[in-house]
This record gives sequence, C-alpha cells and structure tokens, in this order.
Amino acid sequence: MERLMIAKEEELNSTIHELQTLYFVLQEKLTKEEAEKLAAIESLTTEKNARMTVERSLASLTEYLEKALKENSSLNQKVISLNDMYKRLQEYNGRLQQYKSKLQIERNHTSETLNKFEREKAAVTTRKCGYDHAELSK
Repeated sequence: MERLMIAKEEELNSTIHELQTLYFVLQEKLTKEEAEKLAAIESLTTEKNARMTVERSLASLTEYLEKALKENSSLNQKVISLNDMYKRLQEYNGRLQQYKSKLQIERNHTSETLNKFEREKAAVTTRKCGYDHAELSK
C-alpha cells in the first residue's frame, strides 16, 4: 500500500509539474496576448487621431476651396462686367469718331461757304466802289 501511495504521490507530483508547466505557458501566452492587445489599442488610437487630423484638414481644405470658388466666380463676374464696359466704350469711341468726322466735314463745308461769302462780299464791295466812283465823277 505504501508503494501505491508513493506511486500516487509521484503521479500527483507529475500532474502538479505538468499543471505548473501549463500554467507558465498559459501565463506567457496571456502576457503576449495582452501586449498584442495593448499594441492594437495603441495602433487604433493612433489611427483614430490620424483620421481626425485628416478630417480636420479635409474640412479646412473644403472651406478654402469654397472660398476660392466664390472668389473665382466674383472675379469672373468682374471680368464679364469689364469686358461689357470695354465693348460699350469701344462703341462709344466709334460713335465719337463718326461725330468728329461729321463735325470736320461740316467745318470744311462752313469754311468753304465762308470763303465763298468773303469772295462775293469782296466782289460786291468792289462793284459798289466802282459805282460810287462813277456817280461821284459825274
């Protein structure tokens, strides 16, 4: 019976040793899994922070783009307005040139009429002086 007890004790010691070995193996696996879990959480936190940074940057860039598009639209309207004004000024300038040409033609015509009138006046004056001399001589 003592042998049986010794055998049972050795069997229990062997089982205890196996369980202790299994405990240390499981303890190492648990430590490794906890480290992996912490690394995963840290990676997730880093990724979340990066995503938030990207979203803020995207919002900022979207706002900047909207402002740029509004400014572009405003500038395009100004260009259209300036082109329209330039066109109207060109038309006005053309009408002024036509009016200037008309005035020059009228001035030339008036000058010719005035010269003609002066020549006729001189001729009339010369004739009148001739008549006045003739009547005074009589």
